[in-house]
Order: sequence, then structure tokens, then C-alpha cells
Amino acid sequence: MYCLTIQIETKPDKLREALELLRYTIEPTQAHNDCEVYYVCQDIQKRNSIWINEIWKSKQSFDRHLRSDEFRSILTAMELATTKPEIKMYTISSNEKMPPLESVFN
Repeated sequence: MYCLTIQIETKPDKLREALELLRYTIEPTQAHNDCEVYYVCQDIQKRNSIWINEIWKSKQSFDRHLRSDEFRSILTAMELATTKPEIKMYTISSNEKMPPLESVFN
């Protein structure tokens, strides 16, 4: 699986514009069968900070997403950043349940 995390720091007067651009990416991205996770979040401690978290089942689906209209909206939102966006890419080799944590919630 492929995981992408992006943090965008905007000016206060550009935050709403960035969030609007990203809001329209949520449903179409989450609708993809190979999309495991797609979240757009606003940091509650740093109000002008936006986080985008994605997990894709395969490299092919991740690469397709990078060429999509939705990802172009992410790039447009990144252009509103006051500093260079923080972008991290991870490869996840397994997805296992954590029995000790599961027992806490059961």
C-alpha cells in the first residue's frame, strides 16, 4: 500500500479557499475502490494548517490518482501555502490488526 501525507500551511485569508478546493476532492477520491483512506483535516492547534492523508492499495492506483483532477486540486491548494508544503510518502508492507488495542475497545 502507498501512503501520502501532505501538510499545507496557509495565510489566514487563504485558508477558506484552500479548504474549499480540497473539500471537492473528498467524495470522488474516496469513491475509488483502491482508496483505503482519504482525509482532509484542519489542525486544531495551528488553525491555518491543513493535513491530507491518503492510503492506496497499489502503486498503479496511486499513480492514477497523481494524474487525476482531484490531485490537481491538491496541487492548486498547495500553491496557496505560505511555506513549502511538507510531503511524505510511505510504503506499507502489511496491514495487521493489533490485538492489544482491540481488547481495549471491546
